[in-house]
Amino acid sequence: MSRPGGKLRMAPWVLLSALMAAGPARAADVDPQSLMQGFPPPPEAIVTAANWRTPPYQVWSFRHLEQVRPTRTVFRGEGPVVPLEAADEGARNRLELAMSSGALDLDAFFRDNHVDGLILLKGGKVVLERYGNGQQPRDRHIMMSVGKSVVGTVAELLIHDGVLDENKYVRDYVPELQAGAFGDATVRQVMDMLVSVDYDETLDDPRSDVNQFLYAAGLGQPPAGVVAAPSLYAFLKTLGKKDEHGQFFDYVTPTSEVLGWIVARAAGANWADVFEERIYRALGAERDAFVLVDDEGTQTAAGGLALTLRDAARFAQMISDDGMFGGRRVLPAEVVARIKAGGDSRRWREGLWGWTGKYSYGSQWYVQHDAAILSALGIHGQSVHIGLDNDVVVVLQGSWPVAGGPGYWDRRAAFVAAAISALE
Repeated sequence: MSRPGGKLRMAPWVLLSALMAAGPARAADVDPQSLMQGFPPPPEAIVTAANWRTPPYQVWSFRHLEQVRPTRTVFRGEGPVVPLEAADEGARNRLELAMSSGALDLDAFFRDNHVDGLILLKGGKVVLERYGNGQQPRDRHIMMSVGKSVVGTVAELLIHDGVLDENKYVRDYVPELQAGAFGDATVRQVMDMLVSVDYDETLDDPRSDVNQFLYAAGLGQPPAGVVAAPSLYAFLKTLGKKDEHGQFFDYVTPTSEVLGWIVARAAGANWADVFEERIYRALGAERDAFVLVDDEGTQTAAGGLALTLRDAARFAQMISDDGMFGGRRVLPAEVVARIKAGGDSRRWREGLWGWTGKYSYGSQWYVQHDAAILSALGIHGQSVHIGLDNDVVVVLQGSWPVAGGPGYWDRRAAFVAAAISALE
């Protein structure tokens, strides 16, 4: 995939996945269901900070990451749980018909796409809820880059409140970034990934930007002799500008970390603090969430949020219902309308990542305009999909061994499209 005016670039999830696969060697003879079993577990079955990102260890770690890495709790509040009611018989029958006709092969999808959890909602009610790979309803599964969309939602809320100005520059909120890639980008350009960053994605160079980012975020460990930035904020200051901002959608994960820093400066509180206080406590969640933190306690904005499947569905349904959930208003309708409108589709490069259709990226969410689907996408099988015209919500949690294949993205897209069509 080529970028106008730039060098050949692979999809970011392929790059990140390759780095993960290049970590500690896979213990091919270890049964994923035996991980962390025993007192103590045998050495080959122990999940550590060094191997948690690699197969087969990710099957366990993605839903128990609080036992491996430092985290910050996102409190659910003291209120009652808002129940997720079962859908009516008609919706369930439509889904069963699609399954029996072969339009939806649920067993094959779970097997081939390493699905840990799937929930389908129609009109806010559960049509299907299913778990795999040993996951249980109480497990909090890392959502990877779905967390970007949550941070984008928080930023839109602050813009609505007048706390954050989308037309100001990054340097107005974070003067420390004045001299680097982001200083002269606007807040809106950061939110919509329209920042041009000179970001080196050379995987086999331990000093490259992509590797340095992962070291700083606590997602990788530098080899001997390589000095890593001590924190996410320190790393962000090292990145330089490439081209003029605002020309093209450029998916660079550190851009989301910059948004998290902007939110913290504008609100006087970290993004997860705002999410907890303004959104999560109002959802009637079943369990506290959590977010990964770096070595200095910075709450990762680009992919460290972990939720139960049902609580992720509550958040998604609230977005689907224009900010309402459980009979109460959680977000202003204008905030959700801005998210659903998407970004500037003219900035989406045609043929990007091989996707077909009319897309845009705005507020850290994807919109497929011709299919009327709003999505938040994670690197290893985590995703949220909202049918904008039919009130269908699909939430997936997965533990793909690698992100770029074989066929995981295409299979997921086909399954989601078939599920939304079946429930129209």
